[in-house]
Amino acid sequence: MQDHNWPEIAKRFSPLYSALIYDTLEELGHPDQAISASIKPIEKSMKVAGPAFTVRGSNSPKREKQETGLEMIESLWPGCVCVMDTGNDNVAAHWGEITSTAARGQGCVGTVIDGGIRDSSYVIAMDYPAFARYQTPVEAYGRFEIIEWQKQINFAGATSARVAINPGDYVFGDLDGIVIIPADLTLQVLATAEERFETERKVREDLKAGGAPLEVFRKYGVF
Repeated sequence: MQDHNWPEIAKRFSPLYSALIYDTLEELGHPDQAISASIKPIEKSMKVAGPAFTVRGSNSPKREKQETGLEMIESLWPGCVCVMDTGNDNVAAHWGEITSTAARGQGCVGTVIDGGIRDSSYVIAMDYPAFARYQTPVEAYGRFEIIEWQKQINFAGATSARVAINPGDYVFGDLDGIVIIPADLTLQVLATAEERFETERKVREDLKAGGAPLEVFRKYGVF
């Protein structure tokens, strides 16, 4: 991983929102970085921001080894977001409260799963950001296995068939969805989005004061 101050970067991302990040990426020539709208936070106020720790799994556990998932969790590092490709599994819960507790213990700041989660009320109570495609009580053991981690994975995209996610790509998610920022663009996107965020603050102030929308748009160039 690049030698960045990830907690400070996450702090700067925290007041921003996914639509702003998406618009920034689109302006920079990367319009296909939002993942499928089917993946949502399990609680509306949840937000997540951090570099991706990528995980791939399979719903055909021929090489089943229970310890593999534990080895993966032990490989998580402070500030990362665990992003899991489940191979399009639609049955099992691939994450839960104990997993969240263990991941947080390793410094992981949230999880994004193209699959299922359980123990949702407990995960919400511990205020651990978790995004998933569905919720279910079905146990993963014997139905799913972790194959590898820190390799490129792919999620269904919002504007494209797939979004590639590489280790270290920056993940930003909130109620509207999740955007993937290519690793080498993280700081550029952050700085540009912060500038736009400040401009939007001024736009809101002018509109609240009764400014004509067209005049405000011509003044700031955004609306």
